[in-house]
Amino acid sequence: MRHFVGKLAYLSLLLTMSISLMGCKKDSSYDIHTKDQATFLSGEYKLISIYADGKKEASKPVPVTLNWDEFGDKNYKFYLSKDSEFNVIDATYECSSNYISLENLEINTNYYWYVSSDNIDSKVKKFSINNQAPRNLNIDGLTNARDLGGYKTSDGSYTNQGLIYRTSRLNENETTTNLITEKGISEMKDHLKIKSELDIRRTDNNENGGITTSPLGSDVNYYSIPMRSGGNCILLNKDVLKDAFKILGQKDNYPIVIHCSIGTDRTGMLCFLINALLDVGEDDLYRDYLFSNFGNIGGSRFPSTIKDYLKTLNNADGNTIKEQAFNYLINVGVQESDINQLIEIMK
Repeated sequence: MRHFVGKLAYLSLLLTMSISLMGCKKDSSYDIHTKDQATFLSGEYKLISIYADGKKEASKPVPVTLNWDEFGDKNYKFYLSKDSEFNVIDATYECSSNYISLENLEINTNYYWYVSSDNIDSKVKKFSINNQAPRNLNIDGLTNARDLGGYKTSDGSYTNQGLIYRTSRLNENETTTNLITEKGISEMKDHLKIKSELDIRRTDNNENGGITTSPLGSDVNYYSIPMRSGGNCILLNKDVLKDAFKILGQKDNYPIVIHCSIGTDRTGMLCFLINALLDVGEDDLYRDYLFSNFGNIGGSRFPSTIKDYLKTLNNADGNTIKEQAFNYLINVGVQESDINQLIEIMK
């Protein structure tokens, strides 16, 4: 089965400096976060300003670079899989060098790989990505992109990856000009398999550029649910939350990308509510929001926003944040079936 290649999924591949695996321990573990990202995520979330201020691009992941001894005719085909038997191939890539760099790998995941040249196969090797969320992404043309999944919940399980993504806008505000490049589009469609775009920018002021189809292509569902910013986004948008969760409650819409303009305030609010429903821990609710400061978002965001959101949920019945989020959403008209379907999809 190792030579069987199903439908190809392309990973972003940057041929940069190599980190040798020859002679390393059998299972090498990698962190996809930069030093500043990792230090923030493992420490006190209130210290975000030490590491990022939202004024420059620092949200990208660190590539995982693999290399191998030269053999065969030196024209290699690289195979990557989460299955040690390679019954399913996650990605293949042809290269003429004996190293390769991979981005946008899933966290908390084991990967297996080998290369083939001149009908000779290398040994299968294994590496893993550690379990520190978020799974931040490199999508060419965008900033502040990451997977919403991968967070640990109170029962010790992890929310599902590869289903909900959050990013900055795909096209420039007030125009139809794409910010996402062709490379970025390929990454989102061929690798991340995006089926739907949920655009929560305003339409009454042409913030979304008047688009009616996704910049990713006409084969991607485009949903426009305009939301307002400039205060407590939960309260400002309570009348349209039912519409957003109607989309999130449809399994056929997944994987889905959510964005507003810079993917921080309105997007952050919606993602906060989703994570709260999924029983993600309170500290991680703060960290996921504040991680946006590593993106080029025009300025810092602060813990007070999440504190206000938690106070808002406190107005609803419940002994936990999850219960309060559930009851708050029911109170503003979100259908219970949509909430339950979202939870089932993500857990």
